[in-house]
Amino acid sequence: GASILLAHMSSGDAAVETRRTDDDAASELLCVEPVCGISQESSMVTRKVAAGDIHKGFLELLGELTVVGDGITPEAFAQRVKEMDDTGKIVLVIEDMSRGRVVATGSLVVELKFGRSLGKCGHIEDVVVSSEYRGKRLGQRARSAATR
Repeated sequence: GASILLAHMSSGDAAVETRRTDDDAASELLCVEPVCGISQESSMVTRKVAAGDIHKGFLELLGELTVVGDGITPEAFAQRVKEMDDTGKIVLVIEDMSRGRVVATGSLVVELKFGRSLGKCGHIEDVVVSSEYRGKRLGQRARSAATR
């Protein structure tokens, strides 16, 4: 089995950390890329981060969780998106299509292990939901999408 650490979840003022061990977790981690879609009941789309998300409030959203820094250009942002793709870090966003805004995000880092028969361990990090959208279970949705 593999262990998945679910951490750094912004839930109002509280941070939430949970752990899950699951024999099928390693195979689930391999199924992350196809995770996307439009929610039937709203205009929320879950997908991988894209270079254009810098113009959709991604950095401002991340600023609700951590210090982002100044002077990040669209070119530098696009380069970082590409670097993350190349390293296997998966950053998911939830976009409110009716507003053209990224309203939630979370990332998955897959760690290759020697133990557990050369297993994998996924770490979910930097999950944050816009203060305007909290209470709508979007953090749980981002976490679920990352662990599929």
